[in-house]
Amino acid sequence: MILALRALHVLGVILWVGGMTTATVVVALGADDTRRAVAGAARRAVLFVATPGLVLAWVAGLSMLVPHWSDAYATAPWMHGKLTIAVVITALSGVLTGRLRKGASGKVTLAPGALWGIGLAIPLMAAAVLILVMLKPGE
Repeated sequence: MILALRALHVLGVILWVGGMTTATVVVALGADDTRRAVAGAARRAVLFVATPGLVLAWVAGLSMLVPHWSDAYATAPWMHGKLTIAVVITALSGVLTGRLRKGASGKVTLAPGALWGIGLAIPLMAAAVLILVMLKPGE
């Protein structure tokens, strides 16, 4: 059961982080006159790929975490770091989804620089999580 949950967790993270990063890059690379239409398509992709990935990653991850919290993870500094970074990535996902929605509707102009910032932050933080999980510092 734990292997199935772990596989679902990893699949969710791949869909989530990959979807958010791809959407950001595609919109940021779009020409100024087409960015609004591209933002609408990217938002739909985020809603159908990245958001379900986010939910899957959190549900599967918490399903593994909660039963073993007190005996394995409560005193593991790497897990606290992982959870903190995951919350920040979740917040950035919400910011990006909101910007794409507003950009697609024409309420805001999507600046490529801001998109690149989010587009780089999400995979870099995901890489930091991966390093924490693999090295488990403080254990």
